[in-house]
Amino acid sequence: MYRTAQADRIIMNLDKHLDYAENFIIGLYYSYGVEMSYFTLKDAKFTIQEIDKAEAIWKKKAKEQEIAAKKKAEQQEIAAREKAKQRERDILTRTRNNELFASSELTKIAKIAINVEDLAAYINAWHTKGIQNREILVECSFDFIVSKNKELSLKNPSEMLSFSESEQLIYQYIKNISKENIQPAIIELKYTGETFSVNSVINVRFNENTYVNRKEMYIEKNRKTKQWEIKTIANNGADRQKRLRENEADADFYMEFQKLLYSNPSFTSIKKGIYTTYFELSDHRIECTMDKKIIGEGKLGYSFKFTPPQKVQENKKWPYIVAGGVGLVLYIGLELMSQSQSQ
Repeated sequence: MYRTAQADRIIMNLDKHLDYAENFIIGLYYSYGVEMSYFTLKDAKFTIQEIDKAEAIWKKKAKEQEIAAKKKAEQQEIAAREKAKQRERDILTRTRNNELFASSELTKIAKIAINVEDLAAYINAWHTKGIQNREILVECSFDFIVSKNKELSLKNPSEMLSFSESEQLIYQYIKNISKENIQPAIIELKYTGETFSVNSVINVRFNENTYVNRKEMYIEKNRKTKQWEIKTIANNGADRQKRLRENEADADFYMEFQKLLYSNPSFTSIKKGIYTTYFELSDHRIECTMDKKIIGEGKLGYSFKFTPPQKVQENKKWPYIVAGGVGLVLYIGLELMSQSQSQ
């Protein structure tokens, strides 16, 4: 009823208030669309001719608004295009001035091809010479400027003054990487189609990961052969036949333990008997990340700890199974464990 009364008042004053009437019609069509506006006007006693005229007013206005919106969009596109072109001109200027570019500005980030396994061997060589302390973990991070000419330099050269031994070693290794293994950052210009190298900064980080394998070992020295046999006890019936050297970690563990048996005085001085010792082998590896992405891992070698060998009281009978050609013996009797714990 309210809309009908309002429409009636507008119609009665249509000749005197044409602008107001037109705004009403446009607002009506905006709010309700063509179909709903038709019935609204019809309910307000508009004739078919008057409804057609109202719709014509709306279509004219809609067309004008469409043209205006299109023009505005074109102007915005022109302004954006000009802004982008100016940005590209600024990029060319900054490139000629050898300025640095942020990661967000790059089409492709810089890359340094680092052979992490080779780097690990390089660090191990220094360990062997006794120059690098094995007890110091390899933990360091470098912000390198990768120039458009494939040259590397520290973003903050003064950092070298406080480099640790590990940092100095790794820094020298990276500095000696050939240019063939350095890829500068790339920027591609949209409007000119040009692609060129630019100076940028890349973060290279190194972390040392340590994987620890610890076992209680039972060993027996043969008096006649002077050889050690490595023995152990199965955890439960389900794995009593399981070989302990079925994976790389255990294979390395037993290999390093064998070396200890024949090199350390704590074991070489023993003539015969069964002994127990705890042996802990740490597998040290260096991991390299570049801009927070892992690019590789290399072995730094092993370190170990052990407890002094403790003699075990021997039983008359020790049922065991030899696990195959490497002197590894699997005990299936649990009595040995209980005896060692009681001592």
